[in-house]
Amino acid sequence: MTQEYSCGGIVFKKEAHTLFFLLVQMLPGHWSFPKGHREAGETEVETAIREIREETHLNVELIPGFQEVTSYYPAPHVFKQVTYFLAKALTQDVRIQIEEIKDALWLAFPDACRRLTFQNDVNMLWLAHDFLTRIEETNGA
Repeated sequence: MTQEYSCGGIVFKKEAHTLFFLLVQMLPGHWSFPKGHREAGETEVETAIREIREETHLNVELIPGFQEVTSYYPAPHVFKQVTYFLAKALTQDVRIQIEEIKDALWLAFPDACRRLTFQNDVNMLWLAHDFLTRIEETNGA
């Protein structure tokens, strides 16, 4: 069994009291979040920030307290584990990495849930949205 480990981010921005999440369409056609494999010597955080930057050209800030892991079998005899962080976009100009990404969209939460291809990703988005909602309630925003 082959094992793969990736890290990525659930990237968000807030406009007029609405949260928007960045989804990327991979070349095979499915919609997900920016992510990729760890390079030698990298931490999970470093990998997530690098992959987001490479795939979208966005600068991000990771939000403390959110780190979730999901796993699945993308192919027979391949086990993949992905660690996701919550990433606030510090820049807005998305430029996709055409070698890996077909398209990218900023979507409000309900639209993002409908657009995501895999249930694991929908579950991650729910966790991220709930986390952000709790932060806003705590901060009185």
